[in-house]
Amino acid sequence: MDFLDIHTHKSAQQKGVESIQSLSLTSDIFLAMPKTKSISIGLHPWYASIEKLEIQLKYLSVLAKQTNVKLIGECGLDKLKGESLKNQILILENQVALAEQLNKPLILHCVRAFS
Repeated sequence: MDFLDIHTHKSAQQKGVESIQSLSLTSDIFLAMPKTKSISIGLHPWYASIEKLEIQLKYLSVLAKQTNVKLIGECGLDKLKGESLKNQILILENQVALAEQLNKPLILHCVRAFS
């Protein structure tokens, strides 16, 4: 392996590049989720829902314990799309807590939310 791509949305792999595919927790994730390939999984701010947060976090906490899940995310804040910033912060805080609990790194998505 020459390179490690820790954030790709593609499943194909180039020669000399090991990758960790980034998946968002969506309703059809169970159909597409690899069982052996290294992946990350999280509640992307575009798709996370405060109304469904409790069930989304339950699914995420179960899936994140699989051995092929190496990172939590892509999660974070996006002022251009998704829930209100207040709700996005709450959703992010829950994923940070899960990453800490499972001792897994976090992949952050941050669009116009640096200040």
